[in-house]
Amino acid sequence: MARLVAGCAAAAVALLHVLIGLGVLVITTGADAGADLRVFGLTAGAGFAVAAVVVAQAQRRLVHALVGALIPPVMIMYVVMADVREPHFEVWGLTIQALQAVLLLALVVLVVRPRQVPSGAPTRGRTGAVSARRSSATPPVPGSAGR
Repeated sequence: MARLVAGCAAAAVALLHVLIGLGVLVITTGADAGADLRVFGLTAGAGFAVAAVVVAQAQRRLVHALVGALIPPVMIMYVVMADVREPHFEVWGLTIQALQAVLLLALVVLVVRPRQVPSGAPTRGRTGAVSARRSSATPPVPGSAGR
């Protein structure tokens, strides 16, 4: 569920950035921001689209952690750059911030939650060897310890 939430949040952020880049969503009243916003919006949109696919498909905690590590600097830059924008904060930027917060929270959940392995499914030990996992309801076979 957390992967779905993270993927959807990243996709929504990507869509909003693309709409900003195409000029569909107006985020500033400055006359000279057109070309800069196009490059910013389309680049950020492409980046978050890639993040959406990666987050939705990846099952490794390291991948989720790496994507999650990229989100706080992006969120901080929005606040830091507020002085050079007019208006300083607008509804679409705040919406993107909220979606990025949801994305970050979902990624944190993916990184810290315990892995769920189905009972009886093969697992890999520290040596990389595949072994059958016993259900906690199945008693051990006498004399099978250490195999």
